[in-house]
Amino acid sequence: MHENLLWETVLAELRLNLSGANYQTWFKGKTDIVSVKDSLVEIGCHNAYVRDWLEQRYYQQIKLSLDRLLETDTSLLFSVVTLKSETVGKAKPSRPLAETSLFELGEKNLLTERQNQAGLNPSFTFENFVVGSSNQLAQAVALAITANLGKEYNPLFLHGGVGVGKTHLIQAIGNKLLTTNPNFKIAYCTSEKFTNELIESIQTRRTASFRARYRNLDLLLIDDIQFIAGRESTQEEFFHTFNHLYAVSKQIVLTSDRPPAEIKKLEERLKSRFEGGMIADIQNPEVDLREAILLSKARLQAQNIDSQIIRFIAEACSGSVRDLEGCLVRLITRAKMTGEAYSLDLAKKIVADRLLSKKPSDAKKVVSLVANFFDLKTADLKGSSRQAQFVLPRQLTMYLLRKDLQLGFEKIAAELGKKDHTTILYGVDKIEKAVENSTQVQSWVKQLRLQLQG
Repeated sequence: MHENLLWETVLAELRLNLSGANYQTWFKGKTDIVSVKDSLVEIGCHNAYVRDWLEQRYYQQIKLSLDRLLETDTSLLFSVVTLKSETVGKAKPSRPLAETSLFELGEKNLLTERQNQAGLNPSFTFENFVVGSSNQLAQAVALAITANLGKEYNPLFLHGGVGVGKTHLIQAIGNKLLTTNPNFKIAYCTSEKFTNELIESIQTRRTASFRARYRNLDLLLIDDIQFIAGRESTQEEFFHTFNHLYAVSKQIVLTSDRPPAEIKKLEERLKSRFEGGMIADIQNPEVDLREAILLSKARLQAQNIDSQIIRFIAEACSGSVRDLEGCLVRLITRAKMTGEAYSLDLAKKIVADRLLSKKPSDAKKVVSLVANFFDLKTADLKGSSRQAQFVLPRQLTMYLLRKDLQLGFEKIAAELGKKDHTTILYGVDKIEKAVENSTQVQSWVKQLRLQLQG
């Protein structure tokens, strides 16, 4: 397999299993395959920070994908290199220089520079955000903010499941504002990045510089704010940052996988402030919207795919936007690799490969399988014992029911005999973090999903 296609496929799989914020922070445009020699795969990274983070947090996850694609036991080497994506911008402009005014070049370069400084992905715009009933309110409010920054809907709090477009939408706000005025002071980051920068500033005695960066903004965009819960110093710092920006009518936009009231271990004073603005949720897209999204994504990649194939994928993939994109990327990659023409049969193979691993037949099958895997009874998973031998398998069951069956938290609670669905929220959260940090948990999830295919 060609190296570009290999890494494109690995990224597609990673994107399906990571939050949009984490994917963009650590992988999108920041990594590439440098070489594949026998079973050694060298992965190039944008800088030493990305290299160290991937090696410590994502080594096993990347390796599992490469092992399967290359059909061998791979070893990974992470290195700092100049990526191809970083040299693309140095290519000659599409128009002859004589036909491009210095003003146009300067304006374009300034916008690109400001987007990079703000941490924004230029492809996340309102123009390519496909709107339907599941995201219409969120999109309308986000767009309205750009016309009246800091005056209405402040803060804006968007919540929804993984891969529904929250990251795209909040970055579209920043990109539109910079297109209007490149001098706007904007910062986008994940709550994890905010926390890491805070810790580093404390260690290096540069908290004043940290505060100046985040409190001297026109627009602050924070992704996955739920992850500051339980972190006292981060909550304290963010509370004062929030207050400072709000007091001077600067815009704050936050995303989470749940509404503020359901974020466990989030301080009440922060919940109160988050709930004081506009809260909008984004649901998984309905079938017509899924079809429109697929058509839009295919056109952006200059791929002419028959509408019957698009319709089939839209009907078969009922999950998040990320699931749709994953199926589309696999379809395009398979066609490029094999030289096959796009066809309904090829689409069925792609969807089958993906959905069989994601969609067990029902919740009872998941509960039974996890119980057998850990040599427990289903009653143990539905019980209330806090013994370690029951807690982790129970949380893994919650995670699979949520991620693979796309069940709601209330429905999972009912399936497992829990009165309070916040227990499910907490359990899913614990496994999400464990999947990123524990090779043992990653292995268990992989084995369980393989068994669910049978």
